[in-house]
Amino acid sequence: MTISPELQLALFALDSYNRGYGSGLVDEQPASGDVDGLGTIGSGLAFGTMIRESDTAEGAPGVEAGFYAAAYSVTSGDLAGKTVISFRGTDNIAGEGQGGNDIVNGWFGGQGQQNSQLQM
Repeated sequence: MTISPELQLALFALDSYNRGYGSGLVDEQPASGDVDGLGTIGSGLAFGTMIRESDTAEGAPGVEAGFYAAAYSVTSGDLAGKTVISFRGTDNIAGEGQGGNDIVNGWFGGQGQQNSQLQM
């Protein structure tokens, strides 16, 4: 069964929400080297492998701004041989805990005001 390029891209986007800090899913395997989520560089989906991710260290500028991205090497389907970069949006309205502040880093940025997340 062949997966359409649109579905592959959607699954890469979904996958980025489940890796790195603040991931939606937790594999409870901290010894694997990942902060949380479904793994780190070298892991991936049936049709692609994660080859790079943004910084996930606590206190890093990207983490403080609520930024996360992962790059995948596509291994099969119509997109085989290409690299896909998937950016994760923020979901932290009040800025509590990790992941920046949507009001400051997202909403004001949409008005054209520069902030730490836009500079990533």
